Amino acid sequence: MSKIKTCWVLFDTEKKGSENQCRGLAEALEFKDYCLKPISNSGLLRFIPRAFWFPFLEFQTGLLANISEDSLPDLVISSGTRASVVAAFLKKKASENVKVINILNPRLPHEFFDLIITPEHDRLKGANILTTLGSVHSLTSEKLQQETVKKHKALKKPVVTVLLGGPSKSFKMDKSHFETLGHQMAHLYRAQQANFLVSFSRRTPADFKEVFLKA
Repeated sequence: MSKIKTCWVLFDTEKKGSENQCRGLAEALEFKDYCLKPISNSGLLRFIPRAFWFPFLEFQTGLLANISEDSLPDLVISSGTRASVVAAFLKKKASENVKVINILNPRLPHEFFDLIITPEHDRLKGANILTTLGSVHSLTSEKLQQETVKKHKALKKPVVTVLLGGPSKSFKMDKSHFETLGHQMAHLYRAQQANFLVSFSRRTPADFKEVFLKA
């Protein structure tokens, strides 16, 4: 890493998971002052297959509004549909002056990137593919220990972490599922059998959250 001193993190603005993975890698590589570059949505480009975005990016100020091509970093870490295309575009313009690592399957030719980090279940193969068992993240043993010490006195009972998503293209979910789960968790809490840490995702509709929290 001696020659790589500056780092940008590119991610789709609404994808917190992508941002967290990029941050985790940047921190693991010991970049203390990496620069966050959220890539906003573009109404026109969402109707065009990502493989054909490059010619449009030459004129597309929206996606590149907060990126100065005159002062590119040594390393770009990207994740997300738009971010991966922008990262590949910057690599194409800067050639060997910029190294690009993309997290998750970019669904673009692999040669556009120096390294692609993707979970095993994506089943990508190639000379520049690095597979992981799970997601890249920024949690370390030290951070977990610090949080455990801070929470220990307040949470003496077992702690159950509940991650709630929502409906998607491939999975239909009814609001009643959230209500039922809320009642079940309330019963366990009243019986003093567990504490709960609950996290919603960007897929969780507002009315699903309301029903769950009320229950």
